[in-house]
Amino acid sequence: MRKRIVHYLMMLLLSVMLVGCNNADDTTTSEGGKLYLNTSSVISVTYDAQGKVTSITAESDNAKDIVANFKDFENKTCTEVLVELVEKVGEAGHLEADTAIKITFDENVSLPEADFEETIQQQLQDTLTENEWEATIKVEAPEIIVDTKPSENKPENEKESETEAIVKIPEEAVLQADGTYIYNAYLDNSDSITDSAENAVFDCTYIYSADSYLISEYNIWHESQIPRFYTEYYPDGNVKASKKWNGDGILTREFTSFHNENTQNGITTEYDSTTGKIKSRTTEGNPDGSPATTEQWTEENGGEHVMFVYDSPYMVQFDSDGEPIGEATLVEERYTLDNGAYHYHTYDYQKNTMHTIGYWPDSNTKRDMVTNMMSDSPIEGYTESTIDGIYHRQEWKNGKKSFDISDGGNYMGYKVKDTTYYHTNGKVKSFERYFYVDGGHYYVEYDEQGNETFSEITTSYY
Repeated sequence: MRKRIVHYLMMLLLSVMLVGCNNADDTTTSEGGKLYLNTSSVISVTYDAQGKVTSITAESDNAKDIVANFKDFENKTCTEVLVELVEKVGEAGHLEADTAIKITFDENVSLPEADFEETIQQQLQDTLTENEWEATIKVEAPEIIVDTKPSENKPENEKESETEAIVKIPEEAVLQADGTYIYNAYLDNSDSITDSAENAVFDCTYIYSADSYLISEYNIWHESQIPRFYTEYYPDGNVKASKKWNGDGILTREFTSFHNENTQNGITTEYDSTTGKIKSRTTEGNPDGSPATTEQWTEENGGEHVMFVYDSPYMVQFDSDGEPIGEATLVEERYTLDNGAYHYHTYDYQKNTMHTIGYWPDSNTKRDMVTNMMSDSPIEGYTESTIDGIYHRQEWKNGKKSFDISDGGNYMGYKVKDTTYYHTNGKVKSFERYFYVDGGHYYVEYDEQGNETFSEITTSYY
């Protein structure tokens, strides 16, 4: 259960929003760039302006053997090299269910290939599936650092605020009635502005404020007019909200920031790329101080929905084993299924206990139990179920079983009801087997040492 939880959390809590199209002067470099493959090891990949790999470097000690044995990478695409590197990492036994494959970039570099995010996600997922590896994949787009210095050429009363990102409004931008400016641009395959509609791969609409900062940009595919992504900005250039669609026009990711002090704090929602149905929602850094939460939906098991609640309003961090670290502590898990099943877990790390309340209709099972988190052994509570017409109920007190009943079972071909009570030390206090065929029973009592003190038989079937 814990491993599965970590797998969900890593999938949901390390998610980041990918920043979309920007003017070519802000997003590209003639020298190419550098990206980082982060798994249980870290490897950097340097590429040129055409997106071809020029060098790879082991950034962590455990990556040195992998890099040393990796040859013939020059002039290959980044996608090709990354797939081969992941294969080598997996062959070395470093990809497990709680491993996250994370690809990051240096600041102010261009993506090595058009649609790199979608392509590498798919290629790596195919590699994982083919080799039956269960790692997760996340790609972080390059961060664009926007100049926030006020213009020295403007009169003092027209200079932008130190906290506003200075953006040059294109001369072609059209002034609107509300004082904003709209600029429609054609973009080529590398997201660079082109004057020709014939060469356009994308269309992008930029909206600027009257005091010269980028408010939003909306990017669509030129031919199909299918949306690609939308990004809204704070005055200083930080992302305020964003949406991303796949090539079929299905919304796959949505983000809304709570405030500009830390734009990682907000609500991130992920959607299934095929059905468009919601898969996960992460809430962190709520200004009202409410706990961070992560919710997960799946089509499996009757449409399961799980929510993880933390005692910290900020992003949960993880150690190398995938366990939460820092002040953010798991407080609750809430699972619900479309068929009416549910189970809630509440954690107490001071007492090292977990309280579970659950109901599973398929087996008519109910559970209200406090258990030890380390051993999963019952401390206080009960479980009851009806399976194949047999009713079961067990109760615990102070870490010991106190009561046990099985009604509807079979003994020597006869329907019986077995009832057991226990001493506080866990030893049997009394046992009764009741026979429905004649209404008689077999009954016995024991002292706390297990010695029989009384017995009675009133049935002819025992």
